[in-house]
Amino acid sequence: MSDVSWPDVSYARWRETCDTLHAHSQLLGKIAVALDSGDAVVLGHEHPLEVETDESGPSPRVRVRHGLQAELSRALYYELAEIALTEGEQPPGVWSDGCFFPLEPQ
Repeated sequence: MSDVSWPDVSYARWRETCDTLHAHSQLLGKIAVALDSGDAVVLGHEHPLEVETDESGPSPRVRVRHGLQAELSRALYYELAEIALTEGEQPPGVWSDGCFFPLEPQ
């Protein structure tokens, strides 16, 4: 068996590849996204949505596994913002799997 040196990775970028799987988070209760890796995750306690700020503006990310995060596309961020504005929460955010996720950078 060869010795393999793995880098210490605490953050990796994946791009989300598909739209949310429903129209209104409070109505159906869950928001799911599919990732380039082929995985699909439901936003919730195990896969929280966090919005950070980077040099290009808000950067929405979902925790996937083992401390890795997937960065969502700008188009999906805007779709989530539409849902948040429709639901009227303050601060604007979305509900999924019983958890509330504000869409403002933390």
